[in-house]
Amino acid sequence: MAQAYPKVTFMQAKLKQVTKMNMIIVEKDGQDIKVNFDVLVLCTGFSYDQPVKGVTALTLADRKKNHADFYNKIKESKSVLIAGAGIVGIELAGEFAVKYAQSNEKRIGICVRGERLLPNLPLKAARIAEEFLRRNNVEIHFKTPYGPSTAKELGYELPI
Repeated sequence: MAQAYPKVTFMQAKLKQVTKMNMIIVEKDGQDIKVNFDVLVLCTGFSYDQPVKGVTALTLADRKKNHADFYNKIKESKSVLIAGAGIVGIELAGEFAVKYAQSNEKRIGICVRGERLLPNLPLKAARIAEEFLRRNNVEIHFKTPYGPSTAKELGYELPI
């Protein structure tokens, strides 16, 4: 005998309220929508407003345009500050070091909240990354948490 599956509703929206009557109220496209449920599963994911993946980039074409626009911003800027010393931030800093900082074409910096790069990797990896970045003219700003004004305070034109 085939198993009957319940109706499943998938929705990407902003949760506003969960009621005691097994109903949620969400906001989607500026409208409040009420949805009844027996079982509620929230998959929160995350949202961030970055040039590479803005909150409005929902299609591949949107992403490609965002990438092209972002590349042009980098190309036109005189200095770039990268926020974060995790694997992605260090990889980006390394790419920019080779492309721009080695030749002093652009001032490249990275701000680090803590006292070392790559905090989730062995200390040896952090030391190798730091030596490479310094050798290639990347400025490392330790104990510098990133905030809305950090790039400007450190004298960088484009925060990433």
